[in-house]
Amino acid sequence: MDKQARARTWIWFSVLLSVSTALRIYRLDMGFWMDEVITITEFVRKPWLIIITQVPFPNNHILYTLLAKLSVSIFGEKEWSARLPAMIIGSFIPPVAYLVFRKRFSEYAAVCAGIFLCLNFWSVWFSQDARGYSALILFSLLSTNFLTDYLEKRRSRPAVYYLICAALCVWFYLYALFVIAGQLLWALIMTGRKKISPGMVLPIILSGILGLMLYAPSLEKLWHYAISQQKMASLHSVNLIFLRELLSMLAGLKNHDAIICLTLAALLGLGSGFKRWPGFFFISLVSGLGIILFTLLAGVFIYARFLAFLLPAFALGMALALDFWKIPARFLKTPGRLFNTLLKALKLALVICLILICGLLTFWLRQYYIFGKQGFRDAAEWLKARPAGQQVICYGIICQELAYYFPDKMIELSEKQKLDPDFIKGKVIISRRNDWTAANLELAATHCFSAKVWPSAGYKENLLLLLNCPGQD
Repeated sequence: MDKQARARTWIWFSVLLSVSTALRIYRLDMGFWMDEVITITEFVRKPWLIIITQVPFPNNHILYTLLAKLSVSIFGEKEWSARLPAMIIGSFIPPVAYLVFRKRFSEYAAVCAGIFLCLNFWSVWFSQDARGYSALILFSLLSTNFLTDYLEKRRSRPAVYYLICAALCVWFYLYALFVIAGQLLWALIMTGRKKISPGMVLPIILSGILGLMLYAPSLEKLWHYAISQQKMASLHSVNLIFLRELLSMLAGLKNHDAIICLTLAALLGLGSGFKRWPGFFFISLVSGLGIILFTLLAGVFIYARFLAFLLPAFALGMALALDFWKIPARFLKTPGRLFNTLLKALKLALVICLILICGLLTFWLRQYYIFGKQGFRDAAEWLKARPAGQQVICYGIICQELAYYFPDKMIELSEKQKLDPDFIKGKVIISRRNDWTAANLELAATHCFSAKVWPSAGYKENLLLLLNCPGQD
């Protein structure tokens, strides 16, 4: 690489890092959502050794919890301090993806992919989430990059880098083991084709062993927890809703027509990219399918965010689809004036598509900033300003999380309890819309009215509903 190309590379890296960081710092202090509150109250506040050795349910992303505890210990327990490690790690995803992709694809495609990762609101969400998903995205990308370098060049340095990144990835998020499984399968395929020696799979096996070390004391508890959550498994299974949520996350949009268009573009680009970097796309797809297959066979719950590591592959696929203007020139030996005109029109159309995609991503990123993750903090402020003496009923499974911001005494009712008309009179009820049974919803519709709704930019189940039940009919 000449000096001019090297300078251009670092300029783009700096631009992407600056933009990415700015977008992830903005509103870093928005209120916690449900899983973040659980992470803080159940794990970050615990002693260091407890964090490492006890993972009774999946919210403890061990290495992230340790970093969050360190940050909270230094800066105090605030939203931004708990999210600071995720923000720092997540800010590097777009520029690092650019560096990784430009080694194998055009600079134009690498820059476009970096821009998409900057603006995808789920990429920003994970970078402002006090959990390990931003690290899952970054270190899964890096580990696959170093692994393919190692298998192709057969040098020890990429193998060491791979081992470090893969182990860190699992320590940040247990399901990264599926990424390692995909990497192992790719290496075995190369071994079967006689492209590498069998001994070259050793770093992959070692990375899986190292990754499991921190979770070993808790694997049995985690398994029992997963199979015991039958309601969650029925609500969050592999179905069309999950597929829609997955594609929405990867595209960074919520408009169904736009999601379909971007998905088709990503698939088109994937076909082109597979020829240039088959290992990356194979590992990404197989790892995602592995999680889905495990969910189906084990009967456990699944969320789209479990497959957050697919974000770079999707962004690259879209970018390569926009880079297709180079292909016709390779196949037409005598383009002629008409072809040149058509080629210019195609280039212009693809530039317009790039602008439209960035506009859509920016719109939904703005919606994320407006609505936030979940309205616990805003709801608490509303409840504190309610008429004196009016009691609060917390209905459903959000009471512990709401209490983080609203420590006043509340009447806590599970979603299985039947509401009594006389009991709810004169009170307000706060809940998630998803928690209501049909009978209780019918009763509430008769005796209460909707006083406030706090929407979420993310999951529908994050919506908070406040009902006011007057004392007189």
